[in-house]
Amino acid sequence: MTIGAGATSGTGTFTLTPTQDTVGEGDEAISVEGTTTIPGLVVTGTALTLTDDETISTGVTLSVNPTSVGESASATAVTVTATLHGAARGSATAVTVAVGYTGDSATEGTDYQTVSDFTVTIGAGAPSGTGTFTLTPTQDTVGEGDEAISVEGTTTIPGLVVTGTALTLTDDETVSTAVTLSVNPTSVGEADAATAVVVTAALHGAARGSATAVTVAVGDTGDSATEGTDYADGVGLHGDDRGGRDERDGDVHLDADAGHGGRG
Repeated sequence: MTIGAGATSGTGTFTLTPTQDTVGEGDEAISVEGTTTIPGLVVTGTALTLTDDETISTGVTLSVNPTSVGESASATAVTVTATLHGAARGSATAVTVAVGYTGDSATEGTDYQTVSDFTVTIGAGAPSGTGTFTLTPTQDTVGEGDEAISVEGTTTIPGLVVTGTALTLTDDETVSTAVTLSVNPTSVGEADAATAVVVTAALHGAARGSATAVTVAVGDTGDSATEGTDYADGVGLHGDDRGGRDERDGDVHLDADAGHGGRG
């Protein structure tokens, strides 16, 4: 480029041909520098800005496939996809994935086998990356309802927030909604001696994960048989009466994982 004799400036032209990509790099600088052979004359350069047209990613979202696994299923491969929010990045993005959280309704090591942390890598220039873990459910006979397993992620890249997801562990038992009482024997003759009657409390549906206490009362004011007249006062469930309660009341306990319970 030449500045003519007697002139204070001169011009020259070059052609810049940008390369379109899908990577969010932000605006970039291109230096324009100069030199001259004239002694004592210093050339100060400038810069041209190459403006980016992609949105720089500020987050990653995790998703899983399948989104649910039955508790009766065998070991199941679950694919975790990490997707950038916005354009791909110019360098690889490593996301550490953790399966299971202490606040989940599904308990790691009880409802399913423990899963070790693993890494999902989003390659340079790629919008997403995948990784796989194996979920091995534990079959039981307890009606717990469907339970959630958290799938969370972290990354060491500043400003990049990872949004986790959850996998559903579907229950294959019917959750109990009622209890039915039955007695054995179902009848006692008025001439009989004192008779032990077994009360059985049976859940409608699957066993529950925690004990179920049922308070039982023998005799009601509307009965055709009158307590204290047709049979002696103080009928109760032996050994299970509660202090401060009428003696004819008592509790039947259904233990955790049990479908019925009784007292004699």
